[in-house]
Amino acid sequence: MKKKNIINKKAYYDYYLIEKFNAGMILFGEEVKLIRQNKFNIYLSYCKIKNNEIYIYNFKIHNKKIRNIKLLLLKKEINKINKKIKNNNLTIIPTKIFYSYSGFIKLEIFISKRKKIYDIKKIIKKKDKKKNKDYNNF
Repeated sequence: MKKKNIINKKAYYDYYLIEKFNAGMILFGEEVKLIRQNKFNIYLSYCKIKNNEIYIYNFKIHNKKIRNIKLLLLKKEINKINKKIKNNNLTIIPTKIFYSYSGFIKLEIFISKRKKIYDIKKIIKKKDKKKNKDYNNF
């Protein structure tokens, strides 16, 4: 069975991604099994710092009750994230779940800033212009 990376495409669309971190996750056996079977939802998830620890919220795993999952990061990384978030009104968004070389489930998180509606509309217009330009060249 080939293991795929699960990507939160909505995060790339709705947020400016600033800085990337890779974190481990504290999971139970059944949760690991369901994640390996791709029976989870990451799209509405977000992360918060509580008592100098980072937790992921709204991480839905199949039919199980939603619970807060602790993420494993170095203390130095947590302090760095905490400083940036407090000063600049930023958020922490999970973007990808992947498997490390040793087989552990990891979560890629970004410090990010939400895009404004008019920014999203500008990006869509640029993409449309580029598509139209490419079609006219044929």
